[in-house]
Amino acid sequence: MIYRHLVPKMISWCRISKMISWCGISKMISWCRISQHLISQHLISQHLVSQHLISRHLISKMISWYLISKMISWYLRIPIYIADELNQFTGLHA
Repeated sequence: MIYRHLVPKMISWCRISKMISWCGISKMISWCRISQHLISQHLISQHLVSQHLISRHLISKMISWYLISKMISWYLRIPIYIADELNQFTGLHA
């Protein structure tokens, strides 16, 4: 019973974390594109772009990497949780 309740909850958590990490990656890519566009159009100096946008780019990269690692750890935990639940279930009804 616990096993059936736990699996969909964990799968949904994986989907949420995957979605958040994808948002982080897309945000990071868009920041890179914006900075490249601004430099190519000579709208602002390269020095200003490098100071302001690189810091944002690094922050978003850091966040997305953290979310990816969290997502991977969730995926790795699922089989362990399932195994524990199955062991408890079979142990009680053996």
